[in-house]
Amino acid sequence: SRLHFIYAGVEHNFTPQLNGSLRGGVQLRDYTDVPAGSGLDDSSTNPYVDGNLSYLYNPGSYVLFGYRYQSTATDLTVLDAQTHLVYLNWTHRITARLNANLTYQWQLSDFNQGFSGALDSTEDMFNIFGFNLSYSINEFLSAEAGYNFDDLDSDSAGRSYTRHIGYVGLRATY
Repeated sequence: SRLHFIYAGVEHNFTPQLNGSLRGGVQLRDYTDVPAGSGLDDSSTNPYVDGNLSYLYNPGSYVLFGYRYQSTATDLTVLDAQTHLVYLNWTHRITARLNANLTYQWQLSDFNQGFSGALDSTEDMFNIFGFNLSYSINEFLSAEAGYNFDDLDSDSAGRSYTRHIGYVGLRATY
């Protein structure tokens, strides 16, 4: 599919520490490979909303909270999903070189326009939790370690899962 966004937005600094952002508009999607005679629409128009608030409580330390509603691609035999996403990101500077990051996302996806109709009005609820420590070695290189927990609860048989991921690595940026 091809996807286009048309939206308008505002950003506002309520105080030097508290900032907000809101975008709203539409998504226009053209499906390029819808089988002829399937009875499915070959295009869709959906609402798009993205809003967040961020609070800077110390230099390099902040909390970000937001909500997004949009049409998203999926790996199921449906054209797309209508998705609600609530997210939280907390970044705390422990020292000038060491940062801790905590993230949480809750996502609810509602599937429609399935090729067989079997998945119409089914849902996925996805919870993602992550913790990360990052140590800045220099301007271009940092060492990282973290843990992610993913939990998918799906109405589709055999799709639900729980996953634990731990990682250690180096990040190079230029």
